[in-house]
Amino acid sequence: MAEALKAAAREYWLEGCNIVLLKGKEPLHKWSRWQHERQNELDFEALPWQEADGFAIICGQQLNNGLYVGPIDFDVKNLPSEVVEKGRQVLRFLPTTQRDQTSSGGEHWIYVCHVKPKTVSVYHNVCGLEILGEGKLCIMAPSKGYRRLNDNTPTEVEDLETLFYQALEKAGIKVEKPSQAWFDQPDLSKQPYRGKDPPCIKALLKGAKEGFRNEYGIRLASYFINFKQYKPETVRKEILKNWNKLNTPELHWKELDVIVKSAVEHGYVYGCSDEFLAKFCDEAKCPLWVKPKEEFPEESKEKARQLLKDPAFFYKLGKVFEMGFVVPKIDKPRFVIGEERNKRLLGFLLTGAAKHQMTSIIKVLGEPGTAKDTMLRMWLKLLEHCLKVAERSFFTAATLRYSEELQGCDLLYIPDSPELTGEKGRHLRFMRADDGGLISEYALKDPDTGEMTTKTVTLPVKAVATTSNAVTGDIALESGMWTLHTNASPELTKKVKLEKLKFRAGKRQLFPEEELKVWQCAFWLLLNEEPMQELPKVPYAENLEKLLESERSESRRDPDKLCDLISLIAWVRRFQKSKEKWQEADLVDLYIALQLGLDAITETISDLDVKEQQIFAAVKKGVIEDVTARFVADETGIPYKTCYRLMEKLVEKGFLNKDKKGGRNIYSVFSGKEPKNLLIGERSSQIKPEQLMEFVLSLVGDFSPSHNPTEGGYPLEIIDPITGEKVVLESMDNDTKSEGES
Repeated sequence: MAEALKAAAREYWLEGCNIVLLKGKEPLHKWSRWQHERQNELDFEALPWQEADGFAIICGQQLNNGLYVGPIDFDVKNLPSEVVEKGRQVLRFLPTTQRDQTSSGGEHWIYVCHVKPKTVSVYHNVCGLEILGEGKLCIMAPSKGYRRLNDNTPTEVEDLETLFYQALEKAGIKVEKPSQAWFDQPDLSKQPYRGKDPPCIKALLKGAKEGFRNEYGIRLASYFINFKQYKPETVRKEILKNWNKLNTPELHWKELDVIVKSAVEHGYVYGCSDEFLAKFCDEAKCPLWVKPKEEFPEESKEKARQLLKDPAFFYKLGKVFEMGFVVPKIDKPRFVIGEERNKRLLGFLLTGAAKHQMTSIIKVLGEPGTAKDTMLRMWLKLLEHCLKVAERSFFTAATLRYSEELQGCDLLYIPDSPELTGEKGRHLRFMRADDGGLISEYALKDPDTGEMTTKTVTLPVKAVATTSNAVTGDIALESGMWTLHTNASPELTKKVKLEKLKFRAGKRQLFPEEELKVWQCAFWLLLNEEPMQELPKVPYAENLEKLLESERSESRRDPDKLCDLISLIAWVRRFQKSKEKWQEADLVDLYIALQLGLDAITETISDLDVKEQQIFAAVKKGVIEDVTARFVADETGIPYKTCYRLMEKLVEKGFLNKDKKGGRNIYSVFSGKEPKNLLIGERSSQIKPEQLMEFVLSLVGDFSPSHNPTEGGYPLEIIDPITGEKVVLESMDNDTKSEGES
């Protein structure tokens, strides 16, 4: 019996179910921890199999395939025959699925659902049926007294509750469905709420006068039991007991029991429009209030359209960051001095990842105080009407819960925060999933054994942006990331300090709020007004081969990244062109893509980034016989830990050899392997607009521009996105010239 039972249970365990062993329907061990944790193989093997005559699965849990197990229990024991017959009528309207007979002659109908099922037991005495949701056990065949009635596997359904209510109605049973969503927000129903209590609930907790006690009580009990998912006994003995002392007069204890029982059995849900909750609503202080999407007035839309048509669009965008504005979350004014390419490029990379299935991960790295988070938060303000963003800085073992919470988000933002550092015993690593998505892996200390372990989960978000060094990726994924590095130079530091002092002295103005709304509207229009079915093609793509000379196998992804960037710029610039030219990128798009992306392209497409090139040169120089990480750190000025990490990365990339000598790591250059860099050279940050245009012309050859202020095609005038200079191209054969800032 034990072996057959274990074999059957293992099949469910392999699907992602957690198993509870039984003896005569009573659990043989504690199982509460497995309501929220995955039962590993050691846990499974350690169960008391020799004592068991049955097993159950814990309902409402997410399986390995992302679905939820949801049984419907048909009970016939001690129920009138008309109730049992009504139950059989209801079952006729449900999809055929796996069926198990119970020891009392009833049945279990097993489904797997896209929507997590809740327990629905209010119809048990009407038709003998109930849905077994989260926290319930479902005994499975071949437990003692249980047997399979068919060979079907569980049928996949979208929403079991909806199907159940529809079947009840078809069988002539009056259905009283609970309200659709707590506080009118369906997303809030996906996991237990753990935030601050809203003002309306705090007001109810202050007590009630006669005539309002039961109304307040059922809302409080439902809020804490059904929304926050506290245990009913905790709500009864702690919360409602203390609340009742504030009532005038107090309710009898039996009435409190009835309130709790009613909240559990009926699963009541209340929205913001509820007459009692609405009385105490305070939107400004409510942690659950969602600001309605702002509808831009036509005047703002027209200004935004003119902005999108402006050839100086990208240059003016940088000035928005330079002047600065109040940043959400921290609620403080922020501005960005310098970082001319990064601050203009970042938001378009975020949009490309979140909305156009481009590179999924964007990293902004740099020394402390170099505006990494400021830049990202400022972009999130500009894009707040375009992207749904979730911010996470603290990762725990409850990874699956976070995964549910992130459903529907466009972007996950992971700031550079102390909670994510190695000192806290956590590290976040991204890997590529088989389906092209992202898997996150978390390292953490097991609270029971003290040993380090990992948790993994597939992320439902489309894009990830981070400013944390603690977020890493495997080599295959890192080669596909966009990595932006901020400037920590003493010269820029001096400028930033001076501008901050000017601001504190009242001599520096922020960007006007009304004009900021126009910029927000412009980005909204990019996504919503005359959206393109496909991003523009790059007709001169084959001519870009000389930009991609790396021999690394990972560099096979580089053409996609480079062309994605060019297509993205062409998509942004489409309103600057005639409509028949929208489908193709022109040489202006290439010019702007290279100018904005020059540093990022060098970082991600060149064999080695700037620091790696410094390290490689120091090892190659080899002024001492045994080159160590300490020697290279002293030579380059790069901190030792960073230096060691990057040297190990260069070993992994195949540019350095690593040997042991006297207990030390000794490094040398791999013979015959030299890193290749972009043709535009090492001093790319100082490249002049006319030099860049000459380089662009050398790439595209005889290719006509689509945007031209003149009728005859030439001269072509471009506003450089970084300097604001006007670059004039007389013809494809003539030299270019540049004029001052526009």
